[in-house]
Amino acid sequence: MLYVIGGQKGGTGKSTIATNLAVSLTLRGRQTLLVDTDRQLTASNWSDVRQSNDALPPITTVQKTGKLFRVLRDMEERFDDVIVDAGGFDSVELRTALAAADRLYSPVRASQSDLWTLEAMSQLVGEAREMNAELRAFLVLSMAPTNPAIQETTQAIASLADYPSFEPCRAILRDRKVFRDAMFQGRGV
Repeated sequence: MLYVIGGQKGGTGKSTIATNLAVSLTLRGRQTLLVDTDRQLTASNWSDVRQSNDALPPITTVQKTGKLFRVLRDMEERFDDVIVDAGGFDSVELRTALAAADRLYSPVRASQSDLWTLEAMSQLVGEAREMNAELRAFLVLSMAPTNPAIQETTQAIASLADYPSFEPCRAILRDRKVFRDAMFQGRGV
């Protein structure tokens, strides 16, 4: 399975989702490859920390930029699962990864500035589906406030329905310190 974790907004938790998905699949006994295409190298730095801890099962991680379609298709033959951590902007890496992907998980925060990016991302998904009709695209509400008095999450969920290119994920990822701690330790939650 080829997963792309990507979007057009930075700071939405893409690397956190990608690394946690890699840990989850690895713990299930799957041969997992994590491909870091983001120039910030968050997933690669996480992997470096993880590799220094012999108690944690290793996760093969590579950095790759440029056109990804062919290399991802090749890697999909060698690994059970390939996870692409794409940067928070429109790029050749994101576009070519979507042409090969089975699933896109696009995290979005419950804020207006993040929701404004969904129209452009929806168009990008439509373009990708012209080459890859099997692509399933999901919106992940990420870093949602934990305070029940804040209604941003409810409002954001209602807004997601305006983008039929995507299926909203049922799970909502809350803003929790444990995600930051796990990243710092090369772990998953």
